[in-house]
Amino acid sequence: MNTVAQAVLGDGHSGLGELHLFLETAAEWCERNQEPGFAARYRQHAEELSALGDQLAYLSEDHLASIYRRPNRSAPAQPAPSVAAAPATPAAPTRRTSR
Repeated sequence: MNTVAQAVLGDGHSGLGELHLFLETAAEWCERNQEPGFAARYRQHAEELSALGDQLAYLSEDHLASIYRRPNRSAPAQPAPSVAAAPATPAAPTRRTSR
């Protein structure tokens, strides 16, 4: 999981970084070639991609932190029951519907 997250979100040549660079380059090309409407759309997508990257990075950090905490938690002490538990009632048989 961490390897994939690093490839997608990491610094340098990550998947999102490369896509963001493409969008910005396309926007610049459109501006040089008198296509301001397309340039604005490429820039808008680049901004949305940046926001998505931030959200995914936070999610990944939270997820990795929760994975780390899970095995390192100490099990809560459970008091021994003072009264024996009543036996569970048997489940009703499942009826099959005819087709």
